[in-house]
Amino acid sequence: MRVEDAPNTPSDAKTAPTGTTWPTGGPWKVLVVDDSSVNRQIVRLYLEEAPIVLEEAQNGREALERFVAGAYDCVIMDNIMPVMDGLEATRRIRAYEVVHGLPPTPIVGISGKAQTADETACLDAGYTLYLRKPVRKAMLLAALTGLFAQGASS
Repeated sequence: MRVEDAPNTPSDAKTAPTGTTWPTGGPWKVLVVDDSSVNRQIVRLYLEEAPIVLEEAQNGREALERFVAGAYDCVIMDNIMPVMDGLEATRRIRAYEVVHGLPPTPIVGISGKAQTADETACLDAGYTLYLRKPVRKAMLLAALTGLFAQGASS
């Protein structure tokens, strides 16, 4: 995500009509993982009116630790981070779920890379969805409402 894609001020984000209808079943616990505090803040602004409890991690290793320690309804994972990237963190989350007999948690991968091979690598690692940066508010809301609606209907 780029800073210029965020609302101009926090008050703009609060008053901007989203037109988003959330499925029943919330609030949902979401982990946002990005090494950029600005990008995490943008996601927080995008989701502040949503029925979501948001937690943050700065890299894949921290995300994996948080995932193992607590249950999440969704993870929003940046692809390129220091310490452990999003691909490796996702592979390890998927392995943890298999070992413990857990259903796959939706993981929304976010990357600035636009090549088809990058998208394929992300999906092969276990991302549920792949969004290219810059991620717009409407794009993220549509992805999350779609994932949560699928969960509510299954």
